[in-house]
Amino acid sequence: MKMKIINVIMLGILLPWAQSYASKILQLKEGTPCLDRKSVCKLANDCITWHAYKDQHNTLISCGFEPLSGRELHCCPNRFPKAYVPPTTSTPLPPTTPPPHHSTVIQLSNFKHLVPILYLSKHLDYFDYHCTAIILSPTRLLTTSRCVGPNIAGTPSRIAVGVTDPRVNYDEELEYEIKSGIKQMNKDLALLELHTAIDFSDKLMENASIAVLCHADELAGQPKLYAVGFAQNEATNCGLFKLRLERLSDCRVPELSRPVTGINTNATHICVRAMPETSPRLDGCKNCLTATSSVLHVERSDGSLCVAGIATPTTDECTVNSDSTLYTIFVNRAFKAFLGLPIAG
Repeated sequence: MKMKIINVIMLGILLPWAQSYASKILQLKEGTPCLDRKSVCKLANDCITWHAYKDQHNTLISCGFEPLSGRELHCCPNRFPKAYVPPTTSTPLPPTTPPPHHSTVIQLSNFKHLVPILYLSKHLDYFDYHCTAIILSPTRLLTTSRCVGPNIAGTPSRIAVGVTDPRVNYDEELEYEIKSGIKQMNKDLALLELHTAIDFSDKLMENASIAVLCHADELAGQPKLYAVGFAQNEATNCGLFKLRLERLSDCRVPELSRPVTGINTNATHICVRAMPETSPRLDGCKNCLTATSSVLHVERSDGSLCVAGIATPTTDECTVNSDSTLYTIFVNRAFKAFLGLPIAG
């Protein structure tokens, strides 16, 4: 009888421990979603959120081993923990050094009109983040045709307002669902409609605003131009980047790997080139202009910024180089009509 009691006690102690241990050692293939649906099975070197969680002494669950090398795989969280700020540069610039074409941490107050787009994953169990969209009104946003694919995984599902880095946890109430039947123009621009209007008077929406669009004369001459968008890694969007651009007078249309039509460098499109960055990113993300649908901004004389255009979707590749890049500008009457904007001005 005494032995039975001891066995029951030992079983009560060991069984929860065994279940807990077993739950931590999964056997998943690399790239497969983990059981929590908020992380993906990866090598530590391929997990951009790894150090953030290790620094906070959180143990990342083991999910198996790579067949050939035998290296351990872990459940890599899709987002950084709250209050964590991912590094973007290797060494900070001295305070006296101006950063006119330096990729810096972005102040949200200047870019409340930009949002990341959410897409259902191929397993339909979590969201990926790709592309940049511009808030035009409480129910309409603009992105490019490159961000609208033919299947469910390529179809924009939601947006997240007031978010500068979708890898960091945020309130799900900041997400808005996108309607189906997305309108496109020239396989260049894509207009997104929301099921529910953004209520800008709601305190929760204090970091969201409608974009201020430039006038045609603000693009004349050689104004200060900037590209702003969500950087990318191989899997998803990263934080916002801002790059200084140089307008090219000799505009050569880059080779098209996407079927964009209606390109006119004398009226509806302009050519620019990104100025060299002074410090590389350390978070595995790339500040690619076209594939992220980065947004063209003009710096006005008072230092404020207006939106002039969006990267023409000439390619799907996330390339970072000094080649010319096309931007579709919004001063053309046909584009304004498509966007539902006033024609005059």
